Amino acid sequence: MAPRSGFATTLMALAEASADRPPASPPVIAIHHDGEHLELVRPGEPAVRLRCTPDREAAQEEIRAQLGWTWAGTDLAALGDVAPWSHGLGWEVYLHDIGRYWFLVEDLREERGEAVRAEALWQDGDRFCVRLRSSHGTTTESRPLNGLDFTGALGLEMAFDHLRQVRRPGAEHA
Repeated sequence: MAPRSGFATTLMALAEASADRPPASPPVIAIHHDGEHLELVRPGEPAVRLRCTPDREAAQEEIRAQLGWTWAGTDLAALGDVAPWSHGLGWEVYLHDIGRYWFLVEDLREERGEAVRAEALWQDGDRFCVRLRSSHGTTTESRPLNGLDFTGALGLEMAFDHLRQVRRPGAEHA
């Protein structure tokens, strides 16, 4: 497997921290990515900026320092065949999956000359949404948070959906 980018590693660490979040602490409901940082949005709290790093321990340490969250040891990759939704998880699993398989999206640059970037990730009711940007434009892709249509390698699936949409004849995207 290719080395993980700072975005991917930090997103996976955030997903695991979110799964272990203290119940009294406001959850992360949106993430903005500027290439170097993840800006976390939590209800009633000021935004928090995390530096993207390919070092998992550094990402965990920054999350602890910025949010005050500690690790209970949840390993989202180790849930195996047990549906994460049976553990009361949803958003966290999607974030972890995006981070875990983001290298496949990054490979599009080398294999096809396509650079696709995740600009924002958020929850909209019962949907997981990602705003993607490439040289062709910007689209928003979404999936239900109930596990339907969850196939793994979600980032790559959404990147292909994005590229299909922005390349459609007559398609106009920001």
